[in-house]
Amino acid sequence: MSERRYPKTKQAAVKLAIDTIRRGLSADRAFDSCFEMGERWNNWVAASVYRAAMDDDALMRQLPRYLDMEQAREAYDERFPMLVTDEHATAAV
Repeated sequence: MSERRYPKTKQAAVKLAIDTIRRGLSADRAFDSCFEMGERWNNWVAASVYRAAMDDDALMRQLPRYLDMEQAREAYDERFPMLVTDEHATAAV
């Protein structure tokens, strides 16, 4: 089995995190590194993964196995404040 590469950008970290979660893979070192590049990167990745899960029921069901849902939601609220609604869904802007 080949070792996965560590992400070098926030966008690559989001892609790797979503791929790991969707496929139900173990949270390996590459996955962990997606959330270890300082608080701003950590929150950005968590918010982006949460946002993707809002449009993907299967991803949302898997998310609690990998992320603290309360922290992911808070990161989402901070990153996408214009999209936050009472029902935690996106609103037309």
